[in-house]
Amino acid sequence: MRIDAKDFRGGQRYGSAHSIRLDTALELGHRLGYPMPDEVIVYAIEAVDVETFGEELSPPVAEAAERVVAMVRDELGLGPA
Repeated sequence: MRIDAKDFRGGQRYGSAHSIRLDTALELGHRLGYPMPDEVIVYAIEAVDVETFGEELSPPVAEAAERVVAMVRDELGLGPA
């Protein structure tokens, strides 16, 4: 899925630094005077099984990764690989 950083907005719960959302981190950097990008896009792949680990991508994730690479190439105007 393609997600714009502004879509990460939501409730405010900061129990630890790990609880800070992407949009909050970008805004904090901006307020602290760091050069921050005007736009941030996140491409995400949701795993079906988050308890089994291995060195290879599962077939569904590998298939999704190919689609994400195509989406990123398309967004960058690079065309098919």
